[in-house]
Amino acid sequence: MATMRPEDLIGTRPMPGLRTRIDETWPDLSDLQVAQAWKALQTGVNCREGLRRLVGCLSG
Repeated sequence: MATMRPEDLIGTRPMPGLRTRIDETWPDLSDLQVAQAWKALQTGVNCREGLRRLVGCLSG
């Protein structure tokens, strides 16, 4: 997640490379759980980016 940007996570399903990473990290997830993990990852990356921008505005 540390290297991901919001534009890396556009869409409703993980791109094949990210799907592979999710499957390798959590091999026993069902398709529903993979979709939930994807949404949580999108939320985390978007929040991190939003906080980065907010800190930049408040620090400037």
